[in-house]
Amino acid sequence: EATCVQQAHCQLSFRGVEHVVSAAKGASMSTWRDPASGDLRLISLAGAQASFEAGPQLVAVVAGAPLAGSPIVLNSGIAVDAYGNKLALSLQSAEEIPSHPEPDLSDFGVYPNPLPIGMDLNLDLPLVSLKSIELFDSIGRRLWVSRSFVRSIPGRLFYTPGTYFVRITAASSGESFKTIFPSGVQPVVVVR
Repeated sequence: EATCVQQAHCQLSFRGVEHVVSAAKGASMSTWRDPASGDLRLISLAGAQASFEAGPQLVAVVAGAPLAGSPIVLNSGIAVDAYGNKLALSLQSAEEIPSHPEPDLSDFGVYPNPLPIGMDLNLDLPLVSLKSIELFDSIGRRLWVSRSFVRSIPGRLFYTPGTYFVRITAASSGESFKTIFPSGVQPVVVVR
């Protein structure tokens, strides 16, 4: 468990971490392992027009050291606020692995809605790691799936008027922990 204080993003570098199990709710996260040193670098970014609340915040749940028997070492850590100011960073490691932060997938945008036939559907997705984005017709047949982050669904898939459903499912990067994340569904009305 790492905590940052009132920032737009924070960047951490760890030694002794195998992988990141989950990230902070409402934030996007990326990781990169340095092939030379084996250090894991983590960047956590607050959403557009948003910042983390003041006070301790869960940035990430990491796996490796407590299970492997060697301590996690923080090589470096920096927090930057929305104005570009660098902030003091306070870090703590938990004695046990906390419960996984659960992303809120219930409120994502699909537009335009109603959607004219043949027009691409734009997506306003939450800042979480997504496992899949799927499109279903009104009787539950899956028409399309993407395993990568996309901002729109092709208009050619909306070939008849009616109600379609877009479902997003969060991903888990953990291998040692079984995590079930929720999915979110939004209806789309297609018109002539």
